[in-house]
This record gives sequence, C-alpha cells and structure tokens, in this order.
Amino acid sequence: MLHCHMIHHFGAEQQLVLLEGVESTAKIPQEVKNKAHADFVPDLRIAIAAQTTFRHERPEKVASDQVDQALSRTWQDVVKRHRADYHKLFNRMSLKMHPDAFHLPTNERLLNNRDIGLVALYHNYGRYLLISSSRDGYKPLPATLQGIWNPSFAPPWGSKFTININTQMNYWPAGPCNLSHECTLPLVDLVERLSIRGLHTARDMYSCRGWCAHHNTDIWADTSPQDRWMPATLWPLGGLWLSITLMDGLRYDYDKDLHDRLFRVHEGAVQFVLDFLIPSKCGSFLVTNPSLSPENTFISEAGTKGIFCEGSTMDMTLIRQALEQFTWSLERLSKIDHPLEQPVKDALARLPPLTINEKGLIQEWGINDYVEDEPGHRHVSHLYGLYPGGFIHPIHTPDLAVAAKKVLERRLANGGGHTGWSRAWLLNFFARLRDAKVCGDNMDLLLSNSTLPNLLDSHPPFQSYGNFGACAGIIECLVQSAETEIDGLNVVCVSLLPACPAQWGEGRLQKVRVKQGWLISFQWGSKGHLVGVVEVFCTMADADDVYIRGPDQFEQQVKGEAGRQYIFKV
Repeated sequence: MLHCHMIHHFGAEQQLVLLEGVESTAKIPQEVKNKAHADFVPDLRIAIAAQTTFRHERPEKVASDQVDQALSRTWQDVVKRHRADYHKLFNRMSLKMHPDAFHLPTNERLLNNRDIGLVALYHNYGRYLLISSSRDGYKPLPATLQGIWNPSFAPPWGSKFTININTQMNYWPAGPCNLSHECTLPLVDLVERLSIRGLHTARDMYSCRGWCAHHNTDIWADTSPQDRWMPATLWPLGGLWLSITLMDGLRYDYDKDLHDRLFRVHEGAVQFVLDFLIPSKCGSFLVTNPSLSPENTFISEAGTKGIFCEGSTMDMTLIRQALEQFTWSLERLSKIDHPLEQPVKDALARLPPLTINEKGLIQEWGINDYVEDEPGHRHVSHLYGLYPGGFIHPIHTPDLAVAAKKVLERRLANGGGHTGWSRAWLLNFFARLRDAKVCGDNMDLLLSNSTLPNLLDSHPPFQSYGNFGACAGIIECLVQSAETEIDGLNVVCVSLLPACPAQWGEGRLQKVRVKQGWLISFQWGSKGHLVGVVEVFCTMADADDVYIRGPDQFEQQVKGEAGRQYIFKV
C-alpha cells in the first residue's frame, strides 16, 4: 500500500486443519498462492490471519502467532467465544416484524414486497455490520466505505473515509441501537489523530487556531484537501462533523471519561470555526467564506456553473450545532470561565437563520438563493437541520418542515434517491417529517433497487453506509426522541410509532435507546396501534423526566431515576 512517502507492507498466515486426523495439519505451501484443494475431507478448519506494518513492525510474525493461537482452541470453544462476544452487543436490543418469510433465501425475499420481516432483518443486519466492522483494540480503525468487506486492492474511492456524510452515516445507528461506546471508539481514535494533524492544516492553510479536516481522510488521518474536485475538495468542516457525531452519541449513553476525551477534540474544532467565520457581505451575520454545499453545484446569476458561496446552509447548521454542543459541554463538565465561552455565545447570536426562498424551499447556498445545477442531486446537505440535526421539526418549526418537504419532493421529482445511501437518508428525512407512507415507499425502493442479494447496500457499487443509514432510519420510523423544555422543565420527549408505514404489519421493538439513556420497549399491531405494554427503563442517574406519546392518545410522563422501570398497559 502506498501513500505519499509512507510504504506499508502486509503479511498473512494460513493453515488448514483436518478435524479428523490432527496429524494432517500442515501449512499451505507458498506456491499454492491462494488456492488449496482437499479430497474426501468430512470436516476442515481453516485459520487465516493478516496484519500490516500499520499496526506491527513484523506483521508476518504477528499473523503466524494469531493463527497458532486460533488453532490451539477447539472449534466448539471458538464458536462459544465468538457468540458470547457478539451477543453481549447484539442482544442489547431487538426488532421483530411479522409476517416474516425467514425460510426463504434473501434473493427471493427481495422480490416479495409483502415480506415485512425483511425490513427487520435489514435493520438487524445493519447492527451486525457495525458490530463486526468497528470494534476497539490496538490502533483500531472505524468502518470504511465498505466496512471491512473490501475485496480489492484498488477499491472504489479507495475504501477510505469520506467525511462529508459517509463515515458519519456509518455511525447513525450507534446511539439508538445501544452501541455508542464499544462501536464508536475506533472513530474516537481516528478523530483524535485528525485533531493533531489538523492543527497544521488549520494553521498553514487558513491561519486559524484549532484543527480542521476536509472531505476525505484515510488510516493515516490525513487532514489536507484530497484530489482536485472543487465541489468537494475545499470543504474544511469534515472534522467538525465527525466531532459533532461523537458528541451526539453522549446524549444517548453518557460517559464522563469519554466526554473528557471528546471535549479536547471538540474544543479544537470549535476554535477553528470561530477563527474561520467572517462577517457576511451585508454585515449582518458571521459566515464561512469561501463555502460550498458538499458535492453540489448551482447556476450563477451569469448563467455559469457555480461552486462557492458565503455561508452555505450546511456549514451554518453544522457550526450552530457544534457551538451549542460546546456550551452544553461547559455546563456538563463544570468548566467555569472557559476562554471560549463568550466568543461562542457571541458567534451563536450572529449566525444566519435557515432561509426559505420565494418558492417555499429552504435555500441550499445560505443567504444566496441559487438554483441547483442538478435538482435531483444525491446530497441534500441543506436539510442537515432536519436529520441528523434537530433544528427542523413538524410541530416546533412547521414552516421549516413544510419547506424541507418541498425540497425533498423537488429532489425526488428530478431523480433523487438514485444511490442506496441517499435513499437511506431520504428515509430518515421523511421519518422526521412523520410521513409514514413515503417512509414505506422509500424503504421498498431501497430494498428493490439498491440492495444486493446478500443485503449489502449498492451505491452502486457496494457501499456499507447505505446499510447503516437505513438501519437508523427504520428506528426513526418507530421511535424518536428529543431534549426540550415543557413548562420550564427540561424533559426528553419520546414519540412512539411517529412514522410507521401501514404495511409494516405487527412488530416488537425492545430496549431501543433514546436521548439521556432511557430504554423503551413496546409492541404494535397490524393497524399501527400500540398493544400490550410499554416498558420504560432509566439508565442514567441525572436523566431528565421523559414524556412519552404514542398513537390512540397514549401519553405518560415518568421521573428520571436510575435503575427505575415503569410498565404501562395500553
């Protein structure tokens, strides 16, 4: 593998073991070269290990030791250890839907749009992929564009980390699916390394303090601009979005030590944007300039294709969320008189609001009302405030919600959702808008048009973040949570079945995690109504009260008390 001046080598070790007749154990000869042949073998155990000099100076030695260690255990022991390791994460929550044609192979199930169990399987498969591709360890790495399932030495987009949505989308399910600690630690490690290398990029390219990273990075945590494609390349907020993603995970499962680690990273990202913001041309706002909307282009007033603007909606929404997270962190970590506290407050007061144009659409290029060159573009970055951000809500900000829906309708009318991952993002958008019918339509289209027979997402080609995005979107259809204020009190508002499609039949969701660590379990019937009981469990000592609403006027409010369980009949 070659990257600039750094050359890394790899080593691999393989052994075949006949389970009957241990004396037949033999290492595969080098001349076989990835091929082995066995006749009349009732049972065969294959051990393969591979390492590179990214982690070890002698990868061949480490790989050989790992193979020997694996073969020193019985097959039964290996299976038992694997299941124990996997089940402790996977069994934290569960989702089941009926009817379920589990007896059919997946290629046949994809042809049957009435197989509602396939939706649950797709979600559970997404959790499996995240558990399998992003785990802590020595010099851990987060899930790439292909998770860990890249079969090529020259993969599409380098099988790296595209950080203008793709890597972030990989981790959207982590919080709700109760995986935010174990499965996000590799991303924490990468972002910490980005925050170190990004100091030089921020200083040398922008004369700013703090750190930044652009739209793409790799295992070496490169923070400089990648390639020369202007609609994507010169966007220095990729690192900020990663930091926001990790900070948001704390809202689901708070950990003080992890917060301390992330605060150091987030502090540097906030310092960068404070230095990077400049007054707008009109003088009314602080904006990023130059700015762009990731990978999209517009038609300028002169009729030419344009890229750069001042204060794209994506930029300003990300920055608003980052500054609000910073303010929350100061309070949560009791950091009194922090030098950035007042600059952050001042900047928040001068950021431009989301703008609706004369056509009733949220403007993509900030305070500039430009027309898209590609109206059906796969990125819908200006709706970040709808999802994964929480600035657009059908009840609290109805005008913005209507404008966001018009944006989505325009995208779809012009061919939007043509990639698997963008279809997954659309699922999340419409879930937040509580449009159950369109959610069902988008999930059906994702399965029929953008899913391979093994259920991996197809861009095309295969890209794992579509799986992760839809995994999160399915949960958004079934339960949503938001931290808000009611009658002067901070509460967590939970909506049950806010956008559950009618065709999703009957189902059960158990121990899904919502904001502030509450675990929710419930069942629904074939007509989209709650049945049985709703179970609520508080995991955090200082959680706010939770206010739960569901169909058929189901309402409950319970007090935050760690270890307390509530059960309500419906």
